[in-house]
Amino acid sequence: MNTFLESINKGTFGNYFIFSGEEREMMKNCIKILQDKTGAEVLRYEDYDLNNIQKLVLNKGLFGSKNIIVVDNPSFVSELKKVIKPTNNYLIVITSKPEKPPVGVELVEFKQLTVGELVSFTQNNLKITKANAKLLVAVSENSLAILKSNISKLKNYTSEKITEEHIERVCYIPDNFKVFDMIDAVCRKEAEKALYIYHKLNENNVKLLSLLYSQYRKILAVKSMLEQGKGTDEIVKITKIPKFIVNNCIKMSKYYSTRALVQIVDKIFDLDFKIKTGKCNDQIVYSFILYIM
Repeated sequence: MNTFLESINKGTFGNYFIFSGEEREMMKNCIKILQDKTGAEVLRYEDYDLNNIQKLVLNKGLFGSKNIIVVDNPSFVSELKKVIKPTNNYLIVITSKPEKPPVGVELVEFKQLTVGELVSFTQNNLKITKANAKLLVAVSENSLAILKSNISKLKNYTSEKITEEHIERVCYIPDNFKVFDMIDAVCRKEAEKALYIYHKLNENNVKLLSLLYSQYRKILAVKSMLEQGKGTDEIVKITKIPKFIVNNCIKMSKYYSTRALVQIVDKIFDLDFKIKTGKCNDQIVYSFILYIM
């Protein structure tokens, strides 16, 4: 992608491209950059007719106008050789997997940004600490599109340095984060708060049980590694869990023995099996939350 942007800046770019990868937001940005550079109109197609695309590519617009034809259909890659001819227009074919490009076609790969890159992007666009940038990236589910939307919301909300409270007020918080809050309340024996969050989640009990299972397994894994003498950074490296979540797990693990955590994880697994096989009602999840407090 960087090579593509450099060629745009230098004016040395061609007319035919394959955009490959999962990072659709970055693709949109690059198409916009090409449009701004060339003054071309963007024409988008998911379904396509080969003859129609050929005509569009070779069409000479009035007064020298140009088109960027975007075909969002990986099967068109095999048709590219039939289209390539000298033209003033631009053709971009979008596919999720890298494809070997025909001669005269540039392959531009859009690899998903790492957490570190997303954090840097956040800090470049907001007044925010690194810790809160990591939180915002996690809340945005490591998606550049969601992250950009959340950054825009936060900028409209305040010109102050972004705090955790701002993020909680403005951004949609995925249910797995709310479950952490519920578990925290359970650990602290704050029944009223735990049950309030439980009702606020608006999730079916089977999914909620799955989230509880996931979070308690994380707590158990972190506690086990702590008991093996591993530090926070080493745990992050081994588990690939964001550091602030590992810190939460460390905090919550102090409320339980390893044996108690094993029993809770086993109990959740057993409940999930019984609910799915019709041996008990899913309303038992409510009772289970009371039980583990």
